[in-house]
Amino acid sequence: MMIDTNSKNGYNSVAFALTEYIVNQSKMPVILCVGCDRVVGDSLAPMVGELLKNKYMLPTYVYGDLEVNITAQNILKVLSKIKEWHKDAPIVVVDATLGSSDEVGCVHYYKGGCYPAGIYTQGVGKIGDYCILGVVGEKGTDKAKFLHGINLKIVKNLSEEIAKAIWCAFRYSDAIVDKVRHGMVV
Repeated sequence: MMIDTNSKNGYNSVAFALTEYIVNQSKMPVILCVGCDRVVGDSLAPMVGELLKNKYMLPTYVYGDLEVNITAQNILKVLSKIKEWHKDAPIVVVDATLGSSDEVGCVHYYKGGCYPAGIYTQGVGKIGDYCILGVVGEKGTDKAKFLHGINLKIVKNLSEEIAKAIWCAFRYSDAIVDKVRHGMVV
C-alpha cells in the first residue's frame, strides 16, 4: 500500500496497518533502519531510528540511527545478531527507495521482506517481515543525482511521518492488548 505523507494524518494509514501486524505477533517486533547518514537520499532510515530512540523512546529494539548506520557493509552481521538476540522476533525494515515522480514523498508499506539499500547491497536477499519504504527520489536517477539531488526537506518530512506512524502503531497495539487483557475487546 502507499500513502502520501503530505495528506492530513497520512501517517495513520501506516500506523493502523502496522498496528494490525503487531497485535497478531507473538513477540514484539524489532525495528531495523537501513541507510547511511552521509548521503541525503539514504539518510531517511537513520533519521527515523534517531527519532524512534530519542524523541519517541519506542518500547522495542531499534537498530540503525545517525550514530550507527546499517549499510551494505554491516547488514549481514547485524541481521545475524538480531536473529541471535531476538529469536523469532519479527523485523520491521525501514529504508529509502526510489519511485515515479508522483510517488516522491510517499510511503510504501506491506507485509513481507524487501531488498535493503536497493542496488547498492550485494549478496543480501529480501530481509524483514514488514517493510516501510519512503520514496525519496525518482527511479532512473543516476548515482550522481541520487547522491546530490535529493531534497533534504522531503527526507526530513518522510522520516518524521514514518517515525510518528511507528510510534502510534506501538501505542495503538498496547491499548488493544491492554483492552483484550481486561476483557473489553472480543
